[in-house]
Amino acid sequence: MKRERQFAMQREPGADLLSPHAAQKAPAVLSPRVQRLFIALETDDAMQRTIASVQQTLRRRGGSPQGSMPVRWVRPTQVHLTLQFLGNVVSTHIPSLIVALAPAVATHDALLLRADAVGAFPSTDTPRVLWLGLRGADDGLLALQQAVTEAVRAVEGVVADRKPFRPHLTLGRVERLHRDAPGSAALRAALRRPVTVPPTAWSIECVALIRSVLGAGGSRYTVLERFPLRSFGTESRHDEGDSHGPKQLA
Repeated sequence: MKRERQFAMQREPGADLLSPHAAQKAPAVLSPRVQRLFIALETDDAMQRTIASVQQTLRRRGGSPQGSMPVRWVRPTQVHLTLQFLGNVVSTHIPSLIVALAPAVATHDALLLRADAVGAFPSTDTPRVLWLGLRGADDGLLALQQAVTEAVRAVEGVVADRKPFRPHLTLGRVERLHRDAPGSAALRAALRRPVTVPPTAWSIECVALIRSVLGAGGSRYTVLERFPLRSFGTESRHDEGDSHGPKQLA
């Protein structure tokens, strides 16, 4: 029986790919010599509505006498599940990366994950990152992430992130970390209370290679390429898993 846990084409890159969720259209020519890249699963409209609802619940709790919460909230349209963060990549390596990723992803089934509990890294008592957990068949997700990692490692000039894989959706990042900072007590109190998460199923049918550009208004994401997964199989459709919070999948 498979383990179950909760989780948090060779074509010119960017030629005609526009994310329906957060990304802007990529230019036909990748002009910057170095680009900041990551590989991720894009959230759909239903999951983004759930993310917005959870964020709003936490925001309301920040209106306590302890002050507003010191959190930089992620725009729901930009929330994603990162499979590999690549950092700065020389543009000339991107075509080889795309060629390596396409067959690595194509042999894996589409996934069905569900929204679950809210938590924080490293803990709710000392929160730095607020996350929305996921549950589903983690064997399929783990296998996909490992295949993506192996594909990245096979590309000369591209370095795979060595951090353990801890699937989650980032809701926000805490700006001030010391316990006595304004709003810190309100944030810890908000996280101690259970958050009602709307029941949401998230169908994942492709993996995306995304460029991130940092700016004054935050990061802007551009999808350079999408890699389709195989259509849903019986296991992916019915495997819902147990609820435990993000687990480290090494």
